[in-house]
Amino acid sequence: MTNTRDHGSEYQRRDARAQELGFRNYYEIRKRGGVQEVAKQSGSILASLPESARRTRQAVLEVLSVMRRERIPLARAARRAGVSPTAVRFWAGDAVDPKGVAAPSDRLLRHLLIISHGQTTPVSVRGNRQAALASAHLQAVSKFLETGEVRHLAPFEGKKVARHLLETDPDVLESMALSGGLQFEDIYSLVG
Repeated sequence: MTNTRDHGSEYQRRDARAQELGFRNYYEIRKRGGVQEVAKQSGSILASLPESARRTRQAVLEVLSVMRRERIPLARAARRAGVSPTAVRFWAGDAVDPKGVAAPSDRLLRHLLIISHGQTTPVSVRGNRQAALASAHLQAVSKFLETGEVRHLAPFEGKKVARHLLETDPDVLESMALSGGLQFEDIYSLVG
C-alpha cells in the first residue's frame, strides 16, 4: 500500500502560514531563498520584503517591546497587536523562548532614523538596546523642543547609535526644527 500525499492541501497550509507572516503566498517566501533565509532577516532580505510582510515584522517588534515593558506573555501581547503568535515566533526567532517569554535582549535587525551631526540619518542596528537608545533620544529631543529645557538632552551626551554620535546641541536642534528638518511624524513612520 502506497502512501499518497495531498499536495493541494499541503500548499494551502503553506500559503496560509505565509499569509500569517505577511506574504501573499508561499511562493513569495521561496523566491527570497526559502523560510530559512527569510528567517535570518539579513539586510538584503528585509529590503526585498513585500509591504505587508514589513508591516507584520514591525508589529512583531512592537509585540516584543510590549512583552518586555509590561512583562506579559506572547499570546496576550500578540492578540492585543492583532498578530498571530506564529508570526511573532517566526520574525522574533530566539527573542521569544519556547514558553512564550521575551528574552531581555535580541539581535534583530532594525532600520532607524536618528538625529546626528545636524541631520536625520538612516541607520541599521542589531538589537533592541540600540533601538531603545535611539527612541529615547528622539523622545528627549521632542521634549526639549516642547519645553526648551536642556536637561532632557543631558543623558545622551557622547552616546552613539551605530557609530553615529547623537545630536545634543540645543542650537543645532532648534535650527533643525525651525528649518523643518525635524518632522517627528515622518521620522517615526520610517522607523522599522
